[in-house]
Amino acid sequence: MHSSKHLPEASAAAGFGCRSYPACERRAAPRLLTIAALYLLPSIFCVAQPAVTVQLGTATIPAGSSGNLTASFANTPTNISAFAFYVTNAPFLGLPTIANGPSAPNLTVFLDDFSNGVYRITGFVTNDPPIGSGIAVQLSYDVPASTAPGTYPVVMLQAPPTNGPAGPNPEIRALITSVLISSLGANGSILVQAAALGIGLRAYDGSNIIEIAVEPGMPTSPVRINKGGTTYGVLLVDPGATNASRIRIQTAPGVTKAWQKLP
Repeated sequence: MHSSKHLPEASAAAGFGCRSYPACERRAAPRLLTIAALYLLPSIFCVAQPAVTVQLGTATIPAGSSGNLTASFANTPTNISAFAFYVTNAPFLGLPTIANGPSAPNLTVFLDDFSNGVYRITGFVTNDPPIGSGIAVQLSYDVPASTAPGTYPVVMLQAPPTNGPAGPNPEIRALITSVLISSLGANGSILVQAAALGIGLRAYDGSNIIEIAVEPGMPTSPVRINKGGTTYGVLLVDPGATNASRIRIQTAPGVTKAWQKLP
């Protein structure tokens, strides 16, 4: 089920980020201050707030496995009260499950299904601390085992679907005033790898001996092992994935992956 309601509409006309001056502070302008100079005052005292960017991330998930894709905020002001954004992905990937991310501990999020792979993610800030720049929402996908290897876009719609309320996408509102905050959306993708294969590769992950999953066919993983004259690539997943082991590797500066374990 989905709701046809907007986020709370703006209740104040003042633009976000612009300081206002109450009537009680009005004073006669100095005689040397020309009328032309008065028109320049807004540009002196009003500094434009950069648009908030909602960036969908990328995830590498083997067919038949699960993995996480993130939605990160940048240029984030401290007065966001609520947001909503519409996303679409290939219908056979289904709907993700969602949770708040590490930069939004006091965020309540939920998902509305608009059918055919289109869904809306809505978040409300319940109390301090406010949303910070970084990962605000985590999306977890279960990729069907029959999925062909390839890259599948996860797209931020340019506008809400016809069966949703009209408005911008993303839609972000300010605390107290509910004024609309300027925002931009950026797309992400899921790279589906071939289904996991077991070759008897086992490892101790700190608490248990587990079997590690490898790629069938030509290896693409940076972690490889040779067995019986054949080279296999160890499958890597996001550390938060349900099939992630405790064995970690840094694949690029600031990017950490986990060796995938077999069920």
